[in-house]
Amino acid sequence: FGRTPLEAMAAGLPVVASVKYGGTAELIRHGENGILLNDHDEDALADYVNQILTEPSLRDAMVRRALDTVHREYGYAAFLDAYDRLLQEVLASGDVP
Repeated sequence: FGRTPLEAMAAGLPVVASVKYGGTAELIRHGENGILLNDHDEDALADYVNQILTEPSLRDAMVRRALDTVHREYGYAAFLDAYDRLLQEVLASGDVP
């Protein structure tokens, strides 16, 4: 997936993205930690941007959940866990020189 939505989420910005591109749909859970739109749906885009701008409690909750997603799934601890699992798999395979 592209890094731009992930970086925006990590920066505490609300994300409105298209489901068409990359793995954005794997990262963003619609209405929870961001907004996912169908391609070329300008009316929905305008509605969601307006909602984010006019409903601070919705925006703030979405940003908090986005930050939680970034830390939980893509933060340093998640990286170390994934790396540790990879090393354990390699060691368990017995295919170590």
